[in-house]
Amino acid sequence: MFLKKISIEKFRVLKDIDIQFEPEFTPTIFPLGSLNGGGKSSLLQLVFTLLHCSFNKQRHQYLVNFLSTLTFTKRDTMTTLAKFDIWHDDKEFFLEFMVSDNNFEGQNFNVFLEDVEELEQKRLGEALEANHSPLLKEEKKRQSKIHHLLKLKEMLYVTHFDNNKVLLCKTNIDDTDILSKMSDKVYLAAPSTQVFLFLSEKEKGAVFSRESRGKNYVDYINKAQKNLTGFFTYDFASTDLIIKSFEKARDKDFEDALEYGEYGEHFKELTTELNNFLIAKTITVNKQLSNIVFNLENDDEKLLPEDLSHGELKKLGIYIWLKYYAIEDSLVLMDEIEIGLHPDWQYEIVNELQEWSKNNQFILATHSYELCQALTPSHVKELEPKLIKAK
Repeated sequence: MFLKKISIEKFRVLKDIDIQFEPEFTPTIFPLGSLNGGGKSSLLQLVFTLLHCSFNKQRHQYLVNFLSTLTFTKRDTMTTLAKFDIWHDDKEFFLEFMVSDNNFEGQNFNVFLEDVEELEQKRLGEALEANHSPLLKEEKKRQSKIHHLLKLKEMLYVTHFDNNKVLLCKTNIDDTDILSKMSDKVYLAAPSTQVFLFLSEKEKGAVFSRESRGKNYVDYINKAQKNLTGFFTYDFASTDLIIKSFEKARDKDFEDALEYGEYGEHFKELTTELNNFLIAKTITVNKQLSNIVFNLENDDEKLLPEDLSHGELKKLGIYIWLKYYAIEDSLVLMDEIEIGLHPDWQYEIVNELQEWSKNNQFILATHSYELCQALTPSHVKELEPKLIKAK
């Protein structure tokens, strides 16, 4: 999957944005720069939320949270949020996400319910039988009419929000399975200090509130990560993900033993890969697979968490995330990847991302000149106000 172009008319501080990403460039890594407040994070979150959440019902609550942050005038009967040109499976697709009033060309979307079961529960109640109710048949007929109207205009209904608004998607993709597969190919990595627009007002409010009933902002982020498979925060070494990777390698070794009569070497290979990552240190897990164990190389002395640098832990977290989820042929959006990295490491991270995962497109929101200098000037995309090199 490759995002070739994104156009945004107006979203938060972003206005008249038109950015093209060249698939023929090598590597397919594109820094996105601006001064603070230029909208880099907003752009990444817009792309992620629309593409990752729109075509999976289980993620719709985060999409609704995101859409509820938007403001419209009474004259806004149809507003375009963003347009995407995407290359996927050797075909080019377009997607235009639009917000419409609840009434679309004379048809009220309140009757547009996604399946008969939901219709029964929300509109008819338990007393009505689906196969015999005239009211149900009438609702289904009206729903079918909206389906037909949208199909004529190459549009898909996505979801309701704020009671009187509807998100639609105009696209040349007529196979919803393709849209679902594409949504699973979109990832966002960012520091947990970021305020994420796809969280609810209550969850975002926890940043500035003491009254969270035992939960803080990080708890809500962790909850979102469980529900959004493409969402990752890389502040620390992702202990749980590292342990899961060792568990996965162990299970593969056991599967090899059952199939071939000999244990595989997945666990050993993972240990070797991670040890190559660290400088004069080694990593493994305890026998119970409950704790990560760091040692000095060629020494039994165990290291404490404070013995590892922030940069080492961050790189380790990114690496294990890409490896554990086998992120390949995907769109990977990364915000402020350079935090905690020495300038030399900021420069080197471009080559490392290529080595760690295959055929991905990376869009990196960044303030780092070193990272940008690791690529050609044509790779670098800028938003206003643009970065100004210090004299």
